[in-house]
Amino acid sequence: MDRMSDTLEEFDNRVSILQVMVAVAKSDGVFKACEERRIANLVDFLKLDERDAVRVAHLIESEEPTALPEFDSLPTYDSRRYIFQQALLVAFEDGFIHRKEIEEIELLGELLQIDKADQERAWKRTRDMIDR
Repeated sequence: MDRMSDTLEEFDNRVSILQVMVAVAKSDGVFKACEERRIANLVDFLKLDERDAVRVAHLIESEEPTALPEFDSLPTYDSRRYIFQQALLVAFEDGFIHRKEIEEIELLGELLQIDKADQERAWKRTRDMIDR
């Protein structure tokens, strides 16, 4: 049973999750409206308070690239897989994944210490979802 969405409760650094999404979306140099909508949906899903929602809005509005966050401690493995999967969905949101986005996703996989097999499954799952 895949419980990735349930494990977010165990990891309450939701702004960091969204920082990952913004960093991936901006990595190709173009932050598209569809990517912003997906991130806005995640803001709603994660139920950010007003202060944290403003922090995410500042990341989105900034002209500067957004760096991947440094996690003080890694969340559970299922949470890390969830973050990785969501980052892939953001990268594919515009129907095309740019080389820079791929590089950012690969770096994220290393940062989150996601097994190569799980990364490959996430890529396949994302491609299957996009191809529908």
